[in-house]
Amino acid sequence: MHAKQTLVGVVAEEFAESLKGGTVLTRTREPYKASTARSYIRVLKRTIIPEFGTLRLDEVTAKVIEKKAVEWSNAGTSGSTIRNRLMPLRVIFADAVRNRDLPASPFDHIRLPKIKGPRLRYVSWEEGARVLDLLPPQIARVYATGIYAGLRAGEIGALRREDIDLDRLLIRVDESIDFPSSTVDGTKTRGTRAVPIVPELLPYIEAAMMTVPALALNIEEAARACGLSPETFDRHVRPYVAQVPVSPGVVIFRPETIAKWLQETEELGT
Repeated sequence: MHAKQTLVGVVAEEFAESLKGGTVLTRTREPYKASTARSYIRVLKRTIIPEFGTLRLDEVTAKVIEKKAVEWSNAGTSGSTIRNRLMPLRVIFADAVRNRDLPASPFDHIRLPKIKGPRLRYVSWEEGARVLDLLPPQIARVYATGIYAGLRAGEIGALRREDIDLDRLLIRVDESIDFPSSTVDGTKTRGTRAVPIVPELLPYIEAAMMTVPALALNIEEAARACGLSPETFDRHVRPYVAQVPVSPGVVIFRPETIAKWLQETEELGT
């Protein structure tokens, strides 16, 4: 269909249905991960269709998108959130260009609000250990793996016993679980990596190997034990933890994250 006759809302609805059915591929010709598809569908329904749905594809210019981005920014939306909101729309226009419905994408020369965030600081392992000491054992081993190994929540949930090599002190990471759908897929980078088990992490891994029969680390079990959802790990840990390649195990936290952990721990009575 010619771009002048195509409404963004129509294309967005079709895109959402394709994501639900798993019939659309990424630019690398792979299926979308379940978590990505779910996120795109949510953004399409909540933001793209309400904000741009009545416009034709050729009416959505860089200026139109930039104006909307400024509105969101002035309303307090962060630069990173704005980019995430626009990502499905960017994909729609990339497909339109590839299908020759449009000569170019408005995202080719777009200027979006700068991504700003709180300053990060290095936190010593002693501070990390102090936080872990306040958590129940089944929770601590999940958080410890995120802190000392830099694994994402889904990667932790997908770990199997055979992924743990205590002789070589390595964790093989090649899968990730999507908690809402319980589907197991490849990691975010679609590759396999070996992560060192540093001395600070070793006792948590050894305890997990002795106490958990099916999974080396069962994040769903841990989440239920403290009354939290599995996504809480990603929300409170993973966004603020960064693995430093030259020195495995060194982590970066936002200071308020530790305070959040301490508050939650006190509320749980631990």
